[in-house]
Amino acid sequence: YMENSELFKGIQYKWSRVGDDTTEDPFNGELAIKYCSEITSTGPMKRSKPTALGGTGGTHLRPAEFHAVVKQAEQSDDIVVIDTRNHYETAVGSFRGAIDPKIRNFAQFPAWVDANKEKLRGKHIAMFCTGGIRCEKASAYVKSIGIAKEVSQLEGGIHSYLEAFSAPAKELGVRTKKLSGGPTGEPIPRGELEGSDCLFDGINFQFDSRFSKPEVGESGAVYRAAKCLHCGKPHTETRKNAVCAICKDFVLLCDQCVTSFDTSNPAAIYPPGSKLPSNAIRCFEHQLLDDDWKTLLGELNLPSDVLVKHVCALRAMEAQCIGRGKHKRRRTLGLQAERLEELLESRGEGETLQKALAEHSKSDWIPFVPAFEWESRRTDTVPVDAVSAS
Repeated sequence: YMENSELFKGIQYKWSRVGDDTTEDPFNGELAIKYCSEITSTGPMKRSKPTALGGTGGTHLRPAEFHAVVKQAEQSDDIVVIDTRNHYETAVGSFRGAIDPKIRNFAQFPAWVDANKEKLRGKHIAMFCTGGIRCEKASAYVKSIGIAKEVSQLEGGIHSYLEAFSAPAKELGVRTKKLSGGPTGEPIPRGELEGSDCLFDGINFQFDSRFSKPEVGESGAVYRAAKCLHCGKPHTETRKNAVCAICKDFVLLCDQCVTSFDTSNPAAIYPPGSKLPSNAIRCFEHQLLDDDWKTLLGELNLPSDVLVKHVCALRAMEAQCIGRGKHKRRRTLGLQAERLEELLESRGEGETLQKALAEHSKSDWIPFVPAFEWESRRTDTVPVDAVSAS
């Protein structure tokens, strides 16, 4: 029906395997077509129109062209490659040398750009996402604020890149079909640089129930950043019931460690200030809400300047939580900020923090809280080279 309908001309259809014969169909054999104002919440980018809708987005680069840009970025400071996906997606795979903003949701991307605009100014900004959809908005937004010398995006996203450069992905059936009648009317080339190194390491996370299983698209190369939150051992499998008890973001837990946590009711809501089960899962930031938060923070590699930025952002967001129904979130943000402030005071950085807070309170600064960079310090952690990814 869709291939024969005028309504869907030019749309790229992306195929990937469900799994083997024993795998449950993540879509239950159904095709759902919904009309909505946005596929994903875009926050301040809502008014940024992509090229297809009459706006001005970034230049579309085919897989081979984007491959060349990533290679150039390795040798040039004038090119910045940015992963526009959420932190739990980038946790299982990304392009080599790409910047990971560690955003919790796509709507945070403009805040990250604003916080880093001086570092990005005058650069060629090349961005990518899962299938190319989010980059339509992200590239249009970056072009609209005029900080970049050039803005480009990976056409068809990681999916199309893996189809062209990853032998394991092609063997698993990752492919794209573009119907005629689109902006170019041309198919996406297949196997553009056979034998070239695949510059994407790991797995292309998907939002259906397959999440980070290999059949959604993988490079075949181990992604060294993918590791268990608890023990630090290499791990890539995202589980639908391994989510933070506070924010519900996905958390990577290996086969051994996941048995130590409560995964029976991932949808359970715990009001701020309530007592969580001792074996509840907490993501990086929300370990600050645990009773044993000082010990947990000891396993994070957090320099004082990073803590100061987190506190400023948390306090700014807390101040914005005004009105009915906002008191619980305000309390959660305040508690996180208080504990980081206590840690900074113990380091003798109290005066530095107060100056930073005063500076941000007088400006139109947009708060952004990136996910903490996890560095496990457990003595039983096995070196990455000694273990293959799960």
